[in-house]
Amino acid sequence: MSDPGQIHHEPEVKEGYATEFYPVRWLAYKPKSDQFRRGIKGRWQRMNEYGGWENLPRGEPIGPIHPNPFDADEAADRITALEAEVARLREAMNAKVQVKPLVWEDERISRNSPRQTADSIIGCYEVLQWSSGDYGGSAPAEDPGDQNEEFSGLASLDEAKAHCQADYEGRIRAALQEDGE
Repeated sequence: MSDPGQIHHEPEVKEGYATEFYPVRWLAYKPKSDQFRRGIKGRWQRMNEYGGWENLPRGEPIGPIHPNPFDADEAADRITALEAEVARLREAMNAKVQVKPLVWEDERISRNSPRQTADSIIGCYEVLQWSSGDYGGSAPAEDPGDQNEEFSGLASLDEAKAHCQADYEGRIRAALQEDGE
């Protein structure tokens, strides 16, 4: 790490520096320039929001300069590792909280029309075979004054039950929070 008071001296490495806030680089003046003739060998530049470079005013305190702060492959590996850690923590949180499965009761309308219901703290879930032959049902409305939300297009009563269970678990989990949130 460089001493902030030494930032206007020519560094050995010209590229690959950063402060805590933005990338910086050292750019030498040409030997025939006025600045070079006055003994100023170069200047620090910082990357702007468009990816271009702007000169830093001489003497501007920019804080400690860190050599080689950014390696794209290393950053990509770090992002991948962090995403995996987030997924692991979410899985662990979900493993800690088990939502009881819905309990289904047979409520057939007729011998040829399977229908089952499950009462829950959210409301009543229903699965059935529609007159079209596909399976579906209804889930409690999000707003208490509204009618239940119907769904269809599933291949079996078990798929319809799984759809209801996922809806039920999603609503229960949405109402929970981790300690410290």
